[in-house]
Amino acid sequence: MNATEKKELMGKYAKKLENAIKREATVMKEIENDKELIKYLEGQKTSGAAFDNTVYESYDAWIETIRKQIKKI
Repeated sequence: MNATEKKELMGKYAKKLENAIKREATVMKEIENDKELIKYLEGQKTSGAAFDNTVYESYDAWIETIRKQIKKI
């Protein structure tokens, strides 16, 4: 393998590594957003705010779903 081939190969690896780092940053941001949503929902539940969501049956169900999503990651 000559120097040009090595440089090309290393460039490909560098690009893959950059993409992996970007994906990791995105996943970490998503986890932080989910944690903030859990805090918000727990606050709503504690305050007795009316549950107005057609997707989930209760705050508890919604919070549990988010926690499961975090564990998957």
